[in-house]
Amino acid sequence: MQYDFKVISRETCYKGFFKLERLQISHTLFAGGWCEPVYRELIHKRQAVAALMYDPKLDSVVMVEQFRVGTMEKAPVGNPQHAWTLELVAGFMEEDESIEEVIHREAKEESGCAILEMLPVYTFHASPGNSSETTSLYCCKVDVSNAEGIFGLAHEGEDIRVHVLKLDEALANIETGRINTVCPIIALQWLEKNRGKIKAKWS
Repeated sequence: MQYDFKVISRETCYKGFFKLERLQISHTLFAGGWCEPVYRELIHKRQAVAALMYDPKLDSVVMVEQFRVGTMEKAPVGNPQHAWTLELVAGFMEEDESIEEVIHREAKEESGCAILEMLPVYTFHASPGNSSETTSLYCCKVDVSNAEGIFGLAHEGEDIRVHVLKLDEALANIETGRINTVCPIIALQWLEKNRGKIKAKWS
């Protein structure tokens, strides 16, 4: 198969924190030839950066809890806690900002923790069916001995609570569904697989 695609038309439907476009596209088919033109909506966002903050000495990770509008409507009746998710420290890159600068900034704003070392894990698409957003995931060495409290920028409407969990406890929260968003699931399962190497590297 020869892979190819073409954008026939492009219309901006909304532009704010993200941009929404309506595209008419065509692409080559596995059986040969081209598909008939189809319409697809595409959400554009800035590149995201996420930090899996890990203390190898205590075998513990830093998670942040906050309200998320995307999970609000899935909260069972009588159990609104479902709208608050346990996630990684994360944020979007500003213009002319490096990934390292984003990680240090977001770690301070969302958890108060200082980043001691960092290493890249993956860059991935979380929802390629309708979004161009990519996330660069890093594993970051931290000291969690004093990690606690409530953080976030008030002028951005952030209300963030810090949790320190043993890695095995965090993994158990995936099994129960308490951790139910893609980035921490990928990150924690990666750390479970690579825990020995990371502890040896950062011991």
